[in-house]
Amino acid sequence: YEGWSVPDGEGGVIVAFRDRDSENILSQRVDPSGAMLWNAPTGIVLTDLPSDRFSGIASDLAGGIMTAWVFEGSDYEIYFQHYGADGAPQLGAGVNLTFHPGVQFQPQIESDGTGGAFVLWFDNRIDPNYTPFLQHVDGSGLPIGFWPAAAAPVTTQPFVNYYTLLPDGLGGAF
Repeated sequence: YEGWSVPDGEGGVIVAFRDRDSENILSQRVDPSGAMLWNAPTGIVLTDLPSDRFSGIASDLAGGIMTAWVFEGSDYEIYFQHYGADGAPQLGAGVNLTFHPGVQFQPQIESDGTGGAFVLWFDNRIDPNYTPFLQHVDGSGLPIGFWPAAAAPVTTQPFVNYYTLLPDGLGGAF
């Protein structure tokens, strides 16, 4: 079973994991003394999606987390959600980051160290063999600075099969 953990920015940790009974992805915030802060003992439900549709978690460094996942509607779209320090979703059902018809999948998310996140995914809008696209968003899912609303391709090389998103420690990613 999958598991993820990130610092909460306040001396504790936030973990997310797949529940073996329900198959839901749950999350729990634990303070420095070991006390569970989000709906103890079970935690909060982040999603009931299969793990290959879930990105993992990124810390907002203020006690909350951000996540991204694939929503399978008429197309496969990448959605973003921010959970506050109390574990409550801040963006209703989430914010669509992709805005394009077609297929977007395999999101990854990393904190930018300032309360926002980088989200990377495969997208078929340029090439039917898929291209990795990157978006930099604030905690409300809006593009930061000069980032285009439609995200930016990382490369136009065909057949990029694998990628890893890593924070650079300076507010950027590579």
